[in-house]
Amino acid sequence: MDRRELSESDCAWRAAPVVVGEDRGRPALLVGGFVQSVAAGAAADGYWAQMLPAHQPRRGLLLGFGGGTVARLLVQRFGACDLVGVDDDARAVALGRAAFGPLPEHVQLVLADALRFVDGCGGAFDYIAVDLFHAGRPPRGMFGRPFLRGVRAALTPRGRAVFNVFRDAQAERRTANIRAVLSIEQVVSVRDNLLVWCRR
Repeated sequence: MDRRELSESDCAWRAAPVVVGEDRGRPALLVGGFVQSVAAGAAADGYWAQMLPAHQPRRGLLLGFGGGTVARLLVQRFGACDLVGVDDDARAVALGRAAFGPLPEHVQLVLADALRFVDGCGGAFDYIAVDLFHAGRPPRGMFGRPFLRGVRAALTPRGRAVFNVFRDAQAERRTANIRAVLSIEQVVSVRDNLLVWCRR
């Protein structure tokens, strides 16, 4: 889909304020009033820590980098990790750095549309975290077959992907869409989120 085809509602999130505020007493990056990221030291009880793999990834892809919570948690748990973070909101990335500190070493940050970025990544990553929200809403196409096939193709043969799915009336349909393309291993419930762990 060409950017010119996007409707106003698809791009409305770009006008949403990006600020550092507070969530449950911890510093948080808020986009349109929705928590995008938190300081890694305050993330233990949130869904971010549940998105970490059991073993250190050789190469990880973080789609929806935000303020870098998952990247920082990965480095805290495993040490230096070869990570590629992708986000399309330069404001959130910049404010995340200002609020939570510089990016860990070995993190390559790409400002791009994650839905398109996976094309051409064929078999490059053994861990992919998909945490894509625009001011509380998933971008159009996140649960569509083209993107899901791109995630599948970007995984190594034994790689794993985890999707953050907001638990709402559409969660079951979205999970079914993931299941149509990837093999779901488990679904973890964390407050308002469902974490869907998959293999190719």
